[in-house]
Amino acid sequence: MMKTSDITTILFLFIVSLTLAYLVDTESANEFLSMLPNILGILLAGVLASLAIIFGLLSSNELAIIYKRTKEVKNRDIYSDFLRETKIDTIIIFSSLCLSVLILLISGIDVVFIYIPMWFLIGLGIFGLFVSILAVHDIIMSLFYLNQLRYKLSTRRECE
Repeated sequence: MMKTSDITTILFLFIVSLTLAYLVDTESANEFLSMLPNILGILLAGVLASLAIIFGLLSSNELAIIYKRTKEVKNRDIYSDFLRETKIDTIIIFSSLCLSVLILLISGIDVVFIYIPMWFLIGLGIFGLFVSILAVHDIIMSLFYLNQLRYKLSTRRECE
């Protein structure tokens, strides 16, 4: 569930994105739009590679220990929370990638009855980039937290 601070952050990023887009000249805007799908694709590939490594490193025994200990201490399944939040963040990045490709296609279409200002399309692209960067940051922090938890539980297991 989204918190009020999340909604405020998203609204702030949207306003900043539109403001920045309004200040960008057309040539720079076209360059940005052509690079945006590549940037977001690289972010998505990095996230998926990192997740594949983390999922491959955790054994069934470690997952069982993480589940048991976190249920005892925090009365919730931290790994399931991690999976749920990571899935949402990955969907955000993937959606931003799809949006950036769509924006690039729309920006090249000249249809008389449909006019979308270029600065608005650029604003959507910048917004998608900002949201994707926040999602990547969230995934990175979750990976560090999960690894820290794994380390603490493994050292505790060794001491027992």
